[in-house]
Amino acid sequence: MRGAFKRHHLLAEARRHLAYVLRGRPHQPGLDEQIVQNAVDDHTRPASRQTMTADLRALYPDDTEDHAVLAR
Repeated sequence: MRGAFKRHHLLAEARRHLAYVLRGRPHQPGLDEQIVQNAVDDHTRPASRQTMTADLRALYPDDTEDHAVLAR
C-alpha cells in the first residue's frame, strides 16, 4: 500500500514477521536488522548514475532520472 519505505518501516515489518514466525521463541540478537539490510541490498539501486554499474543500467534501461529507491 505504501509507495515509499523508510528503514523504520522495513524494521517494523521484519519484527512483525519474526514475532509471527518464531511465536515467542528466542532468536539471534540483531536478526531484524540483518533482514532489513538484506532487503535493502537486494532490492535497491544506487542513488546516482556515477556509482551505477553497467549491469544496473541494463536492468533499468528506461530510467533517465537519478532516484533512490529507499530513503534512510
